Amino acid sequence: MKPIVRLAYVGVPMLVALIISALALSVSKWGAPSPGRIDTAALPLAFGLVLGTFVNDSIVLSFDYQRFCWSVRDAVLTAFINFLGFWSFIIVVSAVPAAILDKDLYGVYEVLGLSTLALATLFLLAWTSTDNQLYPASLSWTIALKAIGNAVSRRKIVIAAAALTAALSIVKLHTFVIWWLSLLTAVYGTHL
Repeated sequence: MKPIVRLAYVGVPMLVALIISALALSVSKWGAPSPGRIDTAALPLAFGLVLGTFVNDSIVLSFDYQRFCWSVRDAVLTAFINFLGFWSFIIVVSAVPAAILDKDLYGVYEVLGLSTLALATLFLLAWTSTDNQLYPASLSWTIALKAIGNAVSRRKIVIAAAALTAALSIVKLHTFVIWWLSLLTAVYGTHL
């Protein structure tokens, strides 16, 4: 079994445990959200973010899921469920409230007392390409460099990608994700 697959077997259950723990702790600490009245003014933003995420992830993540599928049908079904279900859930349930409250996801897990589990999970998943696509990005960069005639080792590309990711995290580029997804939605919407 490849080391990346072994990490995925550990990281993915940790991610499930992290999400379930965060949900349970949030409900026990602050109570279940009241069904109340739906603010229809916020619906276009929520739908736009979901659509922007769908468009973005359908481009970025398709290769990750295809390599684990046994057939074309499995690949299409997995991509559909992940992009439409999982990422929509993540954006609507966690990213939008975090942006509104001006809290990043790590801050939310810190308040819940799950920061150690969150860091360990994200560290493992960064290498399995489930979270930030570091490994497949390095593969794509390697193929792109080969196409223009430069041969570079994957190891150097992975190290460069990790350094770039760390630098972008330090400058908190991820705080602009909501606006980026909104922009993707606006650009995509003009082509419909």
